[in-house]
Amino acid sequence: MSLPDVALDVESILSLDTIDDPQSLEWPKRFIARELGWIPTFDLERTDAHGLYGGQVIAQTVWAACQTVSDGFDVHSTHGYFLRPGNSQERIVYNVFEVRTGRNYATRRVEAVQFDKVIYTSFANFKRDFAAQLASEDPSIRHGLPYPTDTWYPKYSDITKLPRNPDVDLPALHEFKSYWKMPINYRKFPMDKINARKERVHERRQLHFFRSRYEVSNKTHNFQAVVLMYSSDRNFLFTATNAHLATDELTFGHVASLDHSMIIHQSLGTPSSPGTTASALFHAHRTARPRQIKSKDRSEEWITYDTQALAAGNSRCLVTGYMWDKRGRHLATVMQEALADVNVVGPRQEPAAAATRGKSAAFSKESRLKTKYASKL
Repeated sequence: MSLPDVALDVESILSLDTIDDPQSLEWPKRFIARELGWIPTFDLERTDAHGLYGGQVIAQTVWAACQTVSDGFDVHSTHGYFLRPGNSQERIVYNVFEVRTGRNYATRRVEAVQFDKVIYTSFANFKRDFAAQLASEDPSIRHGLPYPTDTWYPKYSDITKLPRNPDVDLPALHEFKSYWKMPINYRKFPMDKINARKERVHERRQLHFFRSRYEVSNKTHNFQAVVLMYSSDRNFLFTATNAHLATDELTFGHVASLDHSMIIHQSLGTPSSPGTTASALFHAHRTARPRQIKSKDRSEEWITYDTQALAAGNSRCLVTGYMWDKRGRHLATVMQEALADVNVVGPRQEPAAAATRGKSAAFSKESRLKTKYASKL
């Protein structure tokens, strides 16, 4: 897997430099990524693979759009299409176009460009925060998808025992120490035996927990939202293939994201509008240099990310995901259609005992957790 040369915090990875004056009346307004992207490939040594990690492109298009709206506008959704594979050796330019700016809602269209070609295009939608006004005058209807009754929110100590960053389902990554320096700390609960008991493929799920590895100084709603967007695409489309791998042997051809949509349901950070309050998901740091969050530091919330593939066929699949915070608030809903040139070749064969010898201690912990919580999932 092609990785950044150094460990960066998520704020650095998503940083943009301004090409045009954001206050100018002329459109489009242009921004350029400060950092290069990385390639999510199965081959850790390969440097010529095409494509970029989609979460970075998704998040930066929205973050670029955020630079062009006035204070008080909070992003609530994005819908985008992947058009061409990206290049990890070229910084991305983001062209932001004004679609509409109203009193309470605003819409921006964004193009991610490399070598004068659009690789990704999306819409970002913003609204003014009405929370304080509605709470005192005319409360709006309010409900959310509850935290699943068949899913446990584990103790902090249990999350940290799960393998680190297993986000492309490669055992090698469990031992790839430098990969642990990525800015988002992912932990994945082992669902294979649980999913194997579910006859309906669309009911088989993936369960991740994640948080920022470094404290985040920007605690505004808009930046907290783009951190969730950055995190939303990790291993997402493989929800569909993993659902079949629970019972089937597969052959893999080309897999790639086709589109990506995400809707934010809650206020995530400090709103721009005065008089409203919300606690940031990723806490602010007090020093100029981001502080790495240690395992014993429990102040940082873990986000639960539950994903499942609702449909697959004609070399495509549809995957949905839902995010909750520790309080059980339904934070966001994610949906993606993906190219999945994957075929079933027969029923899955249980691996021989010898094939499983020599696994790392992380896998032993994983096995114990699987036994401990299998009845709760």
